[in-house]
Amino acid sequence: MLESIWTAFINKIAVDLVTVIVSVLLVLYAMIKTRVFSWIKNEMIRKAAEEGFALVEQRFKDAYQEDKFDRAYAYTSEKLTRWKIKVPQNEIEAAIEKAVVDYNAQKAGGKIAS
Repeated sequence: MLESIWTAFINKIAVDLVTVIVSVLLVLYAMIKTRVFSWIKNEMIRKAAEEGFALVEQRFKDAYQEDKFDRAYAYTSEKLTRWKIKVPQNEIEAAIEKAVVDYNAQKAGGKIAS
């Protein structure tokens, strides 16, 4: 009798322990997944902005700054739309500006701003 009570008690603790462990793992998975997807999205935005800036810098060297920026913005926005990534206008603008800053720093022999 005592043995069956003890076995039932151990089984209950084991089930509760597994439930807690699985719950913790699911929460950790959700947190990691969110961070990884956010990092991937940010990298894709950065890559598109760098490509847009490089394209404009090569093809439109003599254009005015505003025209260059508008062309880089159009390229970056179009590429992100093709990738089905929705980004606010100010984030695209910031990514392009960062690409310009990084390019200028690298050109001057300095470090790229991270």
